[in-house]
Amino acid sequence: MVACLFASESVAYRVGGMVDDRLALVPKGIPGYYEVYQNGIEEYSIECAIAKVFCSDVLALVADEVVQIFGGTATSRSTPRSGSTGTSGSTGSSREPTRSTGC
Repeated sequence: MVACLFASESVAYRVGGMVDDRLALVPKGIPGYYEVYQNGIEEYSIECAIAKVFCSDVLALVADEVVQIFGGTATSRSTPRSGSTGTSGSTGSSREPTRSTGC
């Protein structure tokens, strides 16, 4: 579980760094600056989408594992694992979490 969290954090930082490096190459003050800037962001739209799906799957995996380990106390407001919304453990998503041997 910790390895999956580390991997999701790493992929988010890596994709963010790739976008940031690309946008640093756009010179300020050129004509059409915002169009060039937007094109730089769009170059990494696939990578961002992959990272979003991966991180949301890891979130579902971790949330499921926490509920499995701690039972009903995992969704209690009095525990540090609970979110600030105080939900009953339902993510509101009908999508089943991806289960695999790794992340």
